[in-house]
Amino acid sequence: MLFCATAASAQKADSDTTKKITAVQISGLVADIDSSKAIPFVTVRIKNARMGTISDYDGFFTVVAKPGDTLLFSSVGYKSGLYFVPQNPEEDRIYMQKQLKRDTIYLKTKTVMPFSKEGFEKAFMDLKLNDEDYDRAMKNLNEQELALVYENTPISGGVAFKNVMAERNYQAYYAGGIPPANILNPIAWYKFFDALKKGKFKNPDKK
Repeated sequence: MLFCATAASAQKADSDTTKKITAVQISGLVADIDSSKAIPFVTVRIKNARMGTISDYDGFFTVVAKPGDTLLFSSVGYKSGLYFVPQNPEEDRIYMQKQLKRDTIYLKTKTVMPFSKEGFEKAFMDLKLNDEDYDRAMKNLNEQELALVYENTPISGGVAFKNVMAERNYQAYYAGGIPPANILNPIAWYKFFDALKKGKFKNPDKK
């Protein structure tokens, strides 16, 4: 009986150690290889798969992968890095630190030559505008039409809401007191003359 119990215990231990891991949670930190500072918002993608994550502001990340997968680390201004998940991991959790090296991109030199004063004047004077475009622009800038559009265009919901809230705040601020006289308020005088100009004080029933 003692021999059978020992054999069964050994078989159970072997089965536990040989348990196959199908998924691994990989967590870690992405840092600069030179300064050891964390790199935020690094894309951590499982190669040849539509799965991955992004490191947070402090460079930490966590992702679930399969044994044998390859993690691809990429970030603007750094060279891409790889991490190979073991084929037979000992545990289902792996903690790591991935270091990326800065990538310097050299652009071709471009020389920008501005107009000289004489050259700009000549180019401006030689500029030929299309008569149709000019007439259309002058028509769109007609003062009478702009005034008509201004008078007949209703205010938007956002502007109306701000006006109502401003009026309520004004009433709440002076609740229980005497509001100041607007006799010296230039904004009040502007509103008065604007309303007078638009004929808002006219009696609609009077002919």
